[in-house]
Amino acid sequence: MKRLVLAAALAAGAVGCSPEIPKNEAVEPSSTQPRFDLTAAVPVVPSPNDLARNPATGKLAVPLPPNASDAEKELNTFLNSLDGFPTSTTVSTTFTGALDPASVNADTVKIVDVTDNKLVTGAVSYVPAAQDGFGLDRIVVLGPNGGRYVPGHQYGVAVTSGVKGADGKPVVGTSTWAFIASEQPLATCLDKPYPACQTTTELLPATSTDPSTRLAEQTAAAQKLEPVRLLHKPALDVLDANGVKREDISLAWVFTTVSQPTLVFEPGRSIIPFPSALITVPDATTATGFKVKLPIPTGASPTQQALYGGLNTLDGLPLTAPIASENSDALGALDTGTIDQTLLSGPAVAQVAGFVKLATKLTANTTNPIVKVCVDCAVSPQPSTGPKPQTLQFVPQVPLDEQTTYGAYVTAGLKATGGSPVLPDPSWVLLRSKNSLVTAQGKSAVSSLSDAQAQTLEGARKAFAPMLDGLAAAGLTREKLLLAFPYPTQSTVSVGKALYGGVKATPAAALPDVPLYVRDVTTVVKAQMTAGGIPSGNISKIFAGEIVVPFALTGPSGTLNPDNTKWKGEFVPFTLTVPTGTNLPVTFFGHGLQGNRNQALAIANSLAQGGQAMLSIDTVFHGDRSFCVGSKSVIPNAPSDDAACADPAKQRCEIDQTKPSYGRCVAKADADRASCDPTPGQGGDFVCRAQNQGLCLADSKCEGGDFKRDASGAPVISGWNILNTANLFATRDNFRQRIVDMAQVERVLSSTSAPPAANLNLQLAAAGGPTLDATKLNYAGQSLGGILGTLYTGVSTQVKRSVLNVPGGDPAAILLTAPAFATQKTAFIGSLASAGIAENSPAFDQFTGIARWILDPADPRTFAYAMRNTSGVSRDVLIQYITGDQVVPNPTTEALIAAANRQGAANDTPVTLFDPATGTDAQNRARHGFLLSPAASPAATAQAQSDVVNFVAAGVVPPATR
Repeated sequence: MKRLVLAAALAAGAVGCSPEIPKNEAVEPSSTQPRFDLTAAVPVVPSPNDLARNPATGKLAVPLPPNASDAEKELNTFLNSLDGFPTSTTVSTTFTGALDPASVNADTVKIVDVTDNKLVTGAVSYVPAAQDGFGLDRIVVLGPNGGRYVPGHQYGVAVTSGVKGADGKPVVGTSTWAFIASEQPLATCLDKPYPACQTTTELLPATSTDPSTRLAEQTAAAQKLEPVRLLHKPALDVLDANGVKREDISLAWVFTTVSQPTLVFEPGRSIIPFPSALITVPDATTATGFKVKLPIPTGASPTQQALYGGLNTLDGLPLTAPIASENSDALGALDTGTIDQTLLSGPAVAQVAGFVKLATKLTANTTNPIVKVCVDCAVSPQPSTGPKPQTLQFVPQVPLDEQTTYGAYVTAGLKATGGSPVLPDPSWVLLRSKNSLVTAQGKSAVSSLSDAQAQTLEGARKAFAPMLDGLAAAGLTREKLLLAFPYPTQSTVSVGKALYGGVKATPAAALPDVPLYVRDVTTVVKAQMTAGGIPSGNISKIFAGEIVVPFALTGPSGTLNPDNTKWKGEFVPFTLTVPTGTNLPVTFFGHGLQGNRNQALAIANSLAQGGQAMLSIDTVFHGDRSFCVGSKSVIPNAPSDDAACADPAKQRCEIDQTKPSYGRCVAKADADRASCDPTPGQGGDFVCRAQNQGLCLADSKCEGGDFKRDASGAPVISGWNILNTANLFATRDNFRQRIVDMAQVERVLSSTSAPPAANLNLQLAAAGGPTLDATKLNYAGQSLGGILGTLYTGVSTQVKRSVLNVPGGDPAAILLTAPAFATQKTAFIGSLASAGIAENSPAFDQFTGIARWILDPADPRTFAYAMRNTSGVSRDVLIQYITGDQVVPNPTTEALIAAANRQGAANDTPVTLFDPATGTDAQNRARHGFLLSPAASPAATAQAQSDVVNFVAAGVVPPATR
């Protein structure tokens, strides 16, 4: 709301004056005046104004307007219970004509803190009549306390002659104001009539020509104006002492703020609970029935516009981010003082604040919210610039359910430290009203609100009403509530299920369900394994193949395209190892960040010993799916993206988005491209890869280039862009691409297609391999493979058992707390600082909450419960992790475990914590990779691999600690 100060309070002239006071004298027509008339039926004075305060009781005495609505009566009752005006009150005065905007500023409009006897600074603005809800030219003055005024203080505001009308002339005060501004008393006394008391000035207008009668009229007028003069005198004295003379003031007024603390809530200035339903609108086209609708700030940078635009695609609020009662950088939960935190612990906390489920779109597998109400329990450390304002938070201890509406509330049981009761903000008093804020004709039913303001608030009031009715039925009536708000959550797991199901249901004519080729590479790969010290004695054969995977990241800025007809086919190689035997169960292995599919060879021998075939593909933007455009930013001293290629002198990074090799390394000269056969089934890509020349293109030639690779054969840029800190929506969808990948792997494993499009088992047989049993599909993933494996396991209807090694929840926390990501964190913090968001500031905390909001649909925590608690699907899961992990810190793994094994879960996920003793720093840094590398502890590696095999093969649950 632009203005929540109460036009009813403008009737306050009746407290100190009566209609006998003479009317304003005329002023020069070409000059603009402040609107100030104490003799009008509803006195026209600035607001708020201590003329509407009863000096005898110390309470406000705001009279009801004629024919006041029920909503107005509710508000009036609240206001008149206060000993001053709310600190969020919009301070303003109006004018008879337009002003020169350039003349309205902090130099020409002064604020006086009368209580502290000093001038203070607040934001001063001019609102032209065309933009004002009441059609009046207005000056608005925000307070010095984060836009509010300090509780329990008296303030004065003065409009000086420096303010000019649109004609360039100084504004002119009324003659009535001239008397109020007088430094001298207007009457000799106030308690007796004339002639015992007499006026001190004969300039007061009078109608009688008889000298005695005229003096009596003037004395009566002076006696009525003198209390008004005395009310303003302290403020005018402070102004005078600071160089602002009375004769230079065209209007001033004073007001006193309420002495009690207030729970901050100012929707007119976008200071609201965040996130909350106040930033959503109903939308029947979404799965939740809601859609986020954040106004894009005026002057927003392209980055900010993209952020707001992305948030506005979401169908609800976060499941994991802390929720604050207010989102101000400058203000805390209370406008003064601090919250008595002892009230937020113990069994009685629900009588002070709480978080309850209201409704859900889900039909099964719902959970009860576990939300901690606390002060500053989920904020970053205090910044070096000084302490942050106190934050009242509702912190989910485990993810909320998707597509569910909750309600948060704070009651009058909340107290400030020291025991002072806390007041609701007037804006909240309007929202909690039982009565409509608009009339049947669509007009404002509250005199302090314009029609537009009333209509906006009425929409929110109606949206809040079901929640408030429900709380009232539980004994928390509206009058007891300092704040409450609905909280509808976005879709998460259901989107993953839709992605998975959509791919699985795709007909073979639209998406091939057979490999493009399968080749026996046992001799070559076993030799490489031997050279690398990797055992292979239990492996009978090793095959290389390729499948077509739908690449869904074709939306704006690399996000998931909701139109799957715009997805592209991506040629993705796979590695398959098999033991002896037939109808083999298959364990799919997911590799770690910046690794590739061949990392799986480190556990393939153990899986083969357990009778498991092992299949692995590169994660998106990893291995042979790496992407070179933009990669020079992560290659030291790279002159261009060509540095990502094996031979930059002869190869370049393809930057033309229209080319099939976009983002890959290609030959600069066509003569350097080898010949190949692109016909499906002929293994053209296999031929090209064998020569380090990439893929086979439609012109029967290889790309002619390859990525630069490290000693293990992995591209040096593998995975560099999967964590896109500049676009978290892209990061979210990079993670969700794994669901698409795995759904396609399941299709290929399950296919029974006959030649000419031969299925995997037929092609394996032709290559001398065994058959695979797609009904016995398992999963094992390490690090990133464990993180993404949580998403996959949570939606798959085919996977039987999954082992997640060193996974973690809360990707934002991993980035900000893992020692291994210190460089990336520094760059991320720097990018925020360049956007004006300082580390550990309130804005920083809000941004990290937004980051979690964006990432929730791909956060393993939101999928963890579904892994073992999805109706109609039976899956077994084991989580392994290790103490002292520097890549995925233990608290993030434990957050994932808590999400999976929340209170009330029908099926818990077993966990094994490894705690090997290590000596050197290098060993400690290697702990994260203990499943595949014995560098930290050979014994831990052997035990972890054995546990993986026994679990996927037979469901054997290992001890909780190793």
